[in-house]
Amino acid sequence: MATLTEEKQISNIIRKTIVESIQGVLTDPDYGLEIREDVVKRLKKYRAKIPPKLTSLNQIKRKYL
Repeated sequence: MATLTEEKQISNIIRKTIVESIQGVLTDPDYGLEIREDVVKRLKKYRAKIPPKLTSLNQIKRKYL
């Protein structure tokens, strides 16, 4: 049977591991970096090729109102 101190240590280790895991997922390694112009052009070109999957609120209003 684990003692109260051991249980607290295990609890703290688990808590620390969970916090580190969440921070690792939520942090953006590219934060603050600028996108190069050639990448912007490629993204715009790609986006123009694919049909939009979302309908804007204005389009819905025009259709149903």
